Amino acid sequence: MDGNEEDFSSQVVEVYEHKKECINSCTRDGSVDFYGKPALKATTGGWKSASLLLVNQGLIALAFSGIEANLVLFSKLVLKQTNVEAASTFSIWMGTTYFFSLIGAFLSDSYLGRYLTCIIFQLVFIIGLVILSLSTHFFFLKPHGCEQKGVPCESDTQNQFPLFYMSIYLIALGSGVSDPALPTLGADQFDEEEPAEQRSKTLIYGYFYVALNLGSLIAETVLAYIAITGHWVMGFWICTGCAGVSFVVLLSGTLRYRHYKSFENPFCKFTQVIVSFLRKVKSQIHSIGEGFYGIQRDDTCGRRIHHTNGLRFLDRAAMISDDATEMLLEKERLNFASENGEETSSLSIFWLVPQYMFLGVAEAFVYVAQMNFFTSQSPDGLESLGMGLYMFSSALGCYVGNFILTVVNKITSSGQGQHGWVSPNLNDGHLDLYFFLSSLFIFIDLILYIICAKRYKGI
Repeated sequence: MDGNEEDFSSQVVEVYEHKKECINSCTRDGSVDFYGKPALKATTGGWKSASLLLVNQGLIALAFSGIEANLVLFSKLVLKQTNVEAASTFSIWMGTTYFFSLIGAFLSDSYLGRYLTCIIFQLVFIIGLVILSLSTHFFFLKPHGCEQKGVPCESDTQNQFPLFYMSIYLIALGSGVSDPALPTLGADQFDEEEPAEQRSKTLIYGYFYVALNLGSLIAETVLAYIAITGHWVMGFWICTGCAGVSFVVLLSGTLRYRHYKSFENPFCKFTQVIVSFLRKVKSQIHSIGEGFYGIQRDDTCGRRIHHTNGLRFLDRAAMISDDATEMLLEKERLNFASENGEETSSLSIFWLVPQYMFLGVAEAFVYVAQMNFFTSQSPDGLESLGMGLYMFSSALGCYVGNFILTVVNKITSSGQGQHGWVSPNLNDGHLDLYFFLSSLFIFIDLILYIICAKRYKGI
């Protein structure tokens, strides 16, 4: 053997050893690092990276909920909107926020990737908060300090509405687009091919839910109190500061995050399902479902779709309605309503506790299960899009809810001065009947859910 053959043999052995070392030290699920190289187990991903994303989630939730929880009150007290107008402003804004989540899921899975989607649109979120804070300080609260002195604010809100709407819809854009990308980026930090990390990949959605609720809890107690006492500007700047800190936390883990390469043609994966269905119609399916598969795996469309007779959708609990409780409480509140024309009642606020307990239990059962369901039932590489579809269903709910509110109030009011169910002064209306109507709709929805759940077959 001459020298050239020895050099060639040594190079082959070196390449083999390098590949063997890479297999042992790199993730097995195809994830890459910031530079596009195979992600190393020791220096990327895991709970260190996921913890940064959880902190980011908590602070973002605090900032967003600080606006969400006080938007109706701000619309009524500062912008001088009626109850119906304020509720309509809130519903459309929330619906648009959820609608943006579908766009964000498409961008993150197809073009930008989850990390870059979070970076770009959390920055948009911060810009919206800055504009809202500045505009509230300089334009909406006149005379200066009126909100703290008990003097009605008399700002020229009609001319300032464009600035207000621009700020809150920038907030909706930033929050909505990044919302589906952030939890799935957190799940990407765990290798599903490793048994130890696979369990963490499932648990991470529960921790994201906890972080979201911790942020919301602080916003709906501390920030809500700040708003009620009239310190609107302080509250909005606190939200802006939290969003800024969360952005820094997100950036701090840039070199540690694991990523998946995005697909440029997400519709290919959904075409799988349609073609599989058409083939199923034309094919003779065995009684046990064996032998039927969807499109075979290729480089552009990912995993194949398997036929199954399993019922996996019943893992999530049925949604518990709190509207019936709200109806009974509102009926009781009216019995204690003030008769001097003020929108007050002597009934203790602690009567709200039971309905919020029902609502909290319902959300705790449903939220995490829904995130797991929509991501697990999505084709490979489109988990954010599955999350976006889940959030988009909430957008439809907001829009339909706003439509129902407008129609009901129009029908129940008259041109002779009779107030509708949701009147400018709640003591003059029948919010209890509106809650009863809402509980009826939710009951019908529950029946439809059970029917769909029994017929659903997972992939």
